[in-house]
Amino acid sequence: MKKFVLSKQKPSQKLQDIIDTYWRVANVSSEDIHFPIVPDGCVDIVLVEDEIFLVGLMEFASIKCIKPNEHYLGIRFKPATIASLLDRDISLFNDKLIPLKTLDSLLHDRLQKLDKEGDVYGQLDSIFEEVFVNVRFDNRILFATQKIVSSGGEVDFDVLCLETALSQKTVIPPFCKASWCDS
Repeated sequence: MKKFVLSKQKPSQKLQDIIDTYWRVANVSSEDIHFPIVPDGCVDIVLVEDEIFLVGLMEFASIKCIKPNEHYLGIRFKPATIASLLDRDISLFNDKLIPLKTLDSLLHDRLQKLDKEGDVYGQLDSIFEEVFVNVRFDNRILFATQKIVSSGGEVDFDVLCLETALSQKTVIPPFCKASWCDS
């Protein structure tokens, strides 16, 4: 018998530079399930029942207990993108669950109205295509972040600064604001 269902869906083409994936986890058993969560360099927005959280970057793996019939819906953002949307220093949220309503009540309210029986992924695409239309990204920071993540952190910062046309003094503070490091 299946204990849980895990599904993932790529976002629309317009969002693929911003959102890594949409995901769902559901415990379809009658027992608690202990589900491993590992750091992946991304920030997620997670909907659980009637609550919506921003899950900050994780520094350590953990185990989440999922109760019977509990359902999770998540949006995994690519590194550094959620900082631009929320215009906040994401490093302040490391290893924390923050109620989304305290960070962005409009986004919270839109996500709260999702029809979870309908085309959830299509609804999420519509919401985030509209939300991100006016968000300004520093593409140099996004490029640098992606390069660091894809290399597993093995990047020569001098070379990275040359590739982004930024000095270390210029690139480090915004990179840290949009990621997990301390400046």
